[in-house]
Amino acid sequence: MAPEPRTHPNGQKRIKILDVAKVYGDVVEVPLSCYKGVKRGWHTLVTPAQVEAASNQFDGAGILEDIDTQWGSKPEGGCYHQWDSD
Repeated sequence: MAPEPRTHPNGQKRIKILDVAKVYGDVVEVPLSCYKGVKRGWHTLVTPAQVEAASNQFDGAGILEDIDTQWGSKPEGGCYHQWDSD
């Protein structure tokens, strides 16, 4: 017996990127640039796996920004790049 295909919280296999925040109940909308292979912009249909990958990329970018600005104590950034120097 084949495993049941994964679906979004609304039961759909694919939804528009435009609807992701509403369907998942997200407070912050993941930017379009975090979705790989988007051809139709906000109206591109995505799978749950694509939503998860975009969300992970968005979260990772936020963490790097926090590190680079030392959690706001150095708003101009530059802390992350200093780690590479010896």
